[in-house]
Amino acid sequence: MSGSGGHARWERTGAQRHDAAYDEARAALLLGQMVYDRRTALGLTQAELAARTGMTQPQLSRLESGGATPTVPLLARLARALDAELDISFRPATTAARPPSAAGGDSGIQPGRGTAGHGHVVRGPPGE
Repeated sequence: MSGSGGHARWERTGAQRHDAAYDEARAALLLGQMVYDRRTALGLTQAELAARTGMTQPQLSRLESGGATPTVPLLARLARALDAELDISFRPATTAARPPSAAGGDSGIQPGRGTAGHGHVVRGPPGE
C-alpha cells in the first residue's frame, strides 16, 4: 500500500495480477462452455443462437471459446434465447477461504447452484 495525504492506494503484485488474469480467463472458458452445452442440448446452431441474441456467428463462436467477456445485457439475451435462467449473485466469502486461484480456481461461476433468493434471475418471455 502506498499513498499520500489521507488516501491509501493498494497495489497488486505481479503474482496477484497473474492470478486475477487466470481466474478471469477460466471464468470466460466456463461461461462459454455453459453456453455451448445449452445451445447444443437445444439443437441450435451458432448461427441460430446468434440471430436470436442479436449477435453475429463469429461473435458467438468467440464467446463459446472463452475469447470474449459478455455484458450483463448480453447474458440476459442469451438466457432468454436459451430458455434458461440467468443467476448472478454475490455470496459472502468465508473467513477460512483462500484466494480463488489458491483454492483450486473457483471462478464464481457455478452451473446449477442456487442462491437462496439472493441472485438476479432473468427469465424468458411469458408463456415459454
